[in-house]
Amino acid sequence: MKEATEDNEQILLKLDKLLLEISGLNCIESGELEQMAGMIEIDNLIKQAKYYKD
Repeated sequence: MKEATEDNEQILLKLDKLLLEISGLNCIESGELEQMAGMIEIDNLIKQAKYYKD
């Protein structure tokens, strides 16, 4: 349980970092958002979520 909580906290911290990164952009070109390092990491986390068990 403690490990899951720590994992969730790390995910939330990364999401906050990504939001700050995105909010600092004035203009995003088409497809540019998907190439950002933070977005790639979030996409990978989403794809791996199916491996987590309750």
